[in-house]
Amino acid sequence: MQQHAVSKALLWTVRVGIWLLLFTPLVVAPTWFFPYITGKGFFFRIVVEMFFGVWLALIALDARFRPRSGFVLWAFLGFISILGLATIFGADPYQSFWSNFERMEGMVTYLHLAALFLMASSVFRNVSDWRLTFHISLAASFIVGMYGFLELMNIIAIPGSTAGMSGIGIFSRLGNQIYLAAYLLFHFFILGFLFFTTRTIWWRVLYTFLGLFEFYIFLHTGTRGALIGLVAGCAATVFTLFLFSLRDNKRLAVYMGGVMAVGVAVLIGFFMIRDSAFVARYPLLQRFADINTQSSTAQSRLMIWGIAKEAFKERPVLGWGPGNFLIPYTKYYNPNLYGSEPWYDRVHNMHLEWLVAAGVAGFLAYLLVIGSSLYGLWQAWRSRVLHPAACALLVGFLIAYLVQNTFVFDNVITYLFFVLFLAFVQSVSVSMIRDANGQDVKKKTPAQSQGGYPVIFASLCIIGGIAIALTAHTKQIQVAGGIIDMLSGTSAGGTALGFTNKVDAMVAQHTFGTGEVRERFVDVLLSVTRQKDQASASDLLFLLSHGIGEIRKESERNPDNVRSLISLAKLLQLRFTVSGSQLDHDESIAVYEEAIKKAPKYPSSYIGLAEVYLVAGDTKKASDVMDSIFQEMLRPNTFIYPLLSVSILNSDWERAIQQVRRYESLGNTPLYPAHVFLEPEKLDEVIKRSFAINDPQGRERFLQALLEVQEESATLLGLAETAAELKKWDEVNVYISRARTVARPAQLPVVEEFEKQLHK
Repeated sequence: MQQHAVSKALLWTVRVGIWLLLFTPLVVAPTWFFPYITGKGFFFRIVVEMFFGVWLALIALDARFRPRSGFVLWAFLGFISILGLATIFGADPYQSFWSNFERMEGMVTYLHLAALFLMASSVFRNVSDWRLTFHISLAASFIVGMYGFLELMNIIAIPGSTAGMSGIGIFSRLGNQIYLAAYLLFHFFILGFLFFTTRTIWWRVLYTFLGLFEFYIFLHTGTRGALIGLVAGCAATVFTLFLFSLRDNKRLAVYMGGVMAVGVAVLIGFFMIRDSAFVARYPLLQRFADINTQSSTAQSRLMIWGIAKEAFKERPVLGWGPGNFLIPYTKYYNPNLYGSEPWYDRVHNMHLEWLVAAGVAGFLAYLLVIGSSLYGLWQAWRSRVLHPAACALLVGFLIAYLVQNTFVFDNVITYLFFVLFLAFVQSVSVSMIRDANGQDVKKKTPAQSQGGYPVIFASLCIIGGIAIALTAHTKQIQVAGGIIDMLSGTSAGGTALGFTNKVDAMVAQHTFGTGEVRERFVDVLLSVTRQKDQASASDLLFLLSHGIGEIRKESERNPDNVRSLISLAKLLQLRFTVSGSQLDHDESIAVYEEAIKKAPKYPSSYIGLAEVYLVAGDTKKASDVMDSIFQEMLRPNTFIYPLLSVSILNSDWERAIQQVRRYESLGNTPLYPAHVFLEPEKLDEVIKRSFAINDPQGRERFLQALLEVQEESATLLGLAETAAELKKWDEVNVYISRARTVARPAQLPVVEEFEKQLHK
């Protein structure tokens, strides 16, 4: 009797621990680096560790709660095992295991997810247990939704959010609207599941109102991938229910067929009116209507997926290891991506992510997890453990998750709910051998373990779990807070020695955050060098030397990390600028060339190398370097502005003209089916640089080439000023007149002032 009471207490303790995890979305650590990510990540790990020890104690004392064999169990554990092999044999095992503050994933998180799966699938043993769990999750989602609503109404201010002004982009406590949309997406299907597994009217009314409220918040995230996932999930739900009803309820099958027909008609109708004035009046509708493969976002995704394909071809069996996509990303970089996010460390497609991270082995294991969960739901429907509508909604849940993951990547919250979904399927798929009270029917297992050893083992598990949870993350949390302290200390002033001491103290902790400490150190140094009055020459030299030492260590730890190589080369170039050391100049060139060797089409390396040559006064080599990577680009992008600037500094007008003409030729092609566009502000900067070169004839030819591409007032005024230098007064007046005609309202005062100064 006493042991039964202990088992019951342990059981409810584990359940409370899992329920506590459902409030992870609310956790934010404002004083830590990446507060929305690190806060949730550490909270998740600590809670799992603490209660996993309690669960081990429970299964040591009570055999009924030990994991039960099932397809989902073995498929999921097999998947985790293959991820472990991919980690060991990957490109950077350390990164694969520990991840970083920005992601808080890695093998360490996957092991925690496996622990959560084992706990949840064994302590929630029937639908009633899961219904209670889902209700607790709904309570958490309502709080998250209320935060989002207050954010939208501009009642509370959330740093980084503009939803209160724009009405789009709510992220509540999740830190990113994509994460919030995915979180709410799960809860639509949870609400549907609860709706069809109760007959109490007032509960159904409550579910309906909560669903409408959360759908309102969902729409104002403005996340198109999640919306596509929701549509796909709903379609999968209706189609699955249609298939289920063919056996037992032909009338329902007809209704579901009608719903599918109406759904298709609505989608076709929306597609037909997406360019109408009605849709244009509503920013939300306009955003969702603007789903096409020609948008810059879609094109970026497609190019990244192409890089993922090349990465897979190089390491097809076990992949590059989790979290190592940045290495093949730079190696197989598509230069047409220039101008978008420079360091994509994720594929932005979880299916391809697993293919790159764990190869064919991991991808097949991933498919097996999905297949086993579908098979488990089919078993639950066939044995009538679940209502057909509930089964169909869970199929919809899975499809919605998979479809929205085609456009984004997972995070700790989506992992949490996907694993709970798998645990639910594992639990209900083996429940056919239990009666309605949850007791085994086909076999009887001794409820309690006998003897003193299990009690001792259980006690050690509880103590060990608590000890690990309270001590294992102390250093990492200190570093996460220390980075913020370092960055804020920079803006508040302080000595160079004091700053480097902070960096050294964090590096000395030997945590997985060391790489990010060094990266942020580099960012600070780049900021300091741009603000000449922020540090004396001696302090700047001291800081640069310290930074070079740290980033060199990071580069030596992972020689394939092009990001570290570029940072090292940049700091060497800056120290050369301060000290004039030829050794720094030569090493900077050598490091940039090494980066180009590892990532032959990554533009940042070429830009950096060109800067080294420019600082040394070798404009010819700088121009050659810039032009070599430009010739690899097949889509127009912002690279044209620094490219032209360097050609102008080299006084190579003919090359600049050829570059302008090639840039124009990149438009109206299958890759870019529109005329190229030159941004007026950036174009103006290039034109101003052209006047630093005392060659009006060359400048005139260059500006005329620009004018052939795009008629801009800045170009016309540049031509007018150049014509004045050449004493072509008739042309001056023509150019000014044309400039006045094409100038935007904001540019007219500039034209008028130019004309006034010219006539003085």
